[in-house]
Amino acid sequence: MTLASQRDKEHQAVQRALAGDSYEQIAAAVGYTNRGTAYTAVRRVLERREVEDAAQLRTLEGARLDRLQAAHWDLALAGDPKAATVVLRIFERRAKLFGLDAPVQHVMAEGEGVQPSAEQVQTLRDLLAAEQTSADGEGPSILPSEVETGQMAKTLHLKLRDRQRAV
Repeated sequence: MTLASQRDKEHQAVQRALAGDSYEQIAAAVGYTNRGTAYTAVRRVLERREVEDAAQLRTLEGARLDRLQAAHWDLALAGDPKAATVVLRIFERRAKLFGLDAPVQHVMAEGEGVQPSAEQVQTLRDLLAAEQTSADGEGPSILPSEVETGQMAKTLHLKLRDRQRAV
């Protein structure tokens, strides 16, 4: 199969997905061996960032979610726990589909949070001193790039955890 015919087949698969066909229907209509192959073809197109098709597919999925929500809404408001669960899952899916969930930011005021014990502080100081040179004496075991990218704190945290587990 040529690249052009493969792309044409993938385009047909995406168009059918936009029209609401199942992956089984897409496979049969376009000529894929099974629904998994049809799904993979559609995903491949979307991963290539063919934005118009991806935006259309998101719009279609949003409309489908709207229809599902409308079908369960009255029952959920009437107190049906299964319908309420379905509506909540629809909310979650819509938020994920459209990127509505904002990243969570954790801000701690000065003095808040867990304060290390004097023993933990001393252990960290010992680790920092030991990390100046690696075990074989050939150079630092914490690389400058770890310091620049903030990985040093993570590395030290892991080493402290390992040391505490060993005790």
